[in-house]
Amino acid sequence: MKKKFMIIMIMVVASLALFACGKEPLTAITFSGADDVTVDFEASFNVLDGVTATGNNGVDYTDMITYTHVATTIITDDVLDTTVAGEHMIKYEVEVDGILSQKFRKVTVKQPEAVAGEMFVNPDFSQGTVGWTNNDAYLIGEGGELTLTVEEDALKAEVVAGWAAVRPRFGQLNIPFEQGKTYKVSYDAKSSVEKTIEVQLGELLSAAPWIVDFIPYIVKHTITTEWTTQSFVFTM
Repeated sequence: MKKKFMIIMIMVVASLALFACGKEPLTAITFSGADDVTVDFEASFNVLDGVTATGNNGVDYTDMITYTHVATTIITDDVLDTTVAGEHMIKYEVEVDGILSQKFRKVTVKQPEAVAGEMFVNPDFSQGTVGWTNNDAYLIGEGGELTLTVEEDALKAEVVAGWAAVRPRFGQLNIPFEQGKTYKVSYDAKSSVEKTIEVQLGELLSAAPWIVDFIPYIVKHTITTEWTTQSFVFTM
C-alpha cells in the first residue's frame, strides 16, 4: 500500500511539473478594441467599452486598465464629453509584475451640423460656443489672442489683436451658400471700446491664396459700446 502511495505522489508531482513548464511566462500585454475611432457630435461614448488587455500567457488583465488624457479632453465616469468637436487623445495603460503596456487612441468627434432650416450651427448660442470653436475658421497666433464664452445669451469674444489682419478670427464652416444667390448678413454687436472689425465670407484653402472670397471687397464694421445692428447684402 505504501508503494502505491509513493507512485501516486510521484505521478502528481510529475503532472504539476509538466503543467508549470507548459505555462508561458508573462512578457507582453496586448490591447484590443482601442483603435482610433470617429464618433458623432453629442453621441454617447464610454472610453472603456470594448477595450480589453490580454497577456501573452493567456491571462485577461482588462480589469487592470487605467487611462489618462490631455487637459482639453473631458472624461467623466469614463464617458467622453462629445460636445467638444475635434481630436481627443487617450492613453491606456496596464502594468503587471513590472511589465508595462501602453496604447494611444485618437477619438475624433465630428463637427456638429446645422438643424433643418438653419444655415448656422447653434445660431442663438444656446449650446454655448459649440460650432464657433474647434474648426479651421477659429484662428489665433502671431500675437493674437481669443477667448470665446457665452454671456447673457450673447457670444463674448475677448480679443488681443495680432499683427496679422486675420488674427484672431472666428466663424463657421460648411455654410450652404449657393452661387448666384443674394444674401443678407445681419448681426447685433457691441464692444467694451469702439472697434473696427472685418467680416469675410469665402472658402478656406490649404495653400496660398488661402481663401476664395465670395465678395470682391472687405466688409468693415465699426462696433460701438452700445448694441447696434450691423448688416450688408451680397450676391455670391
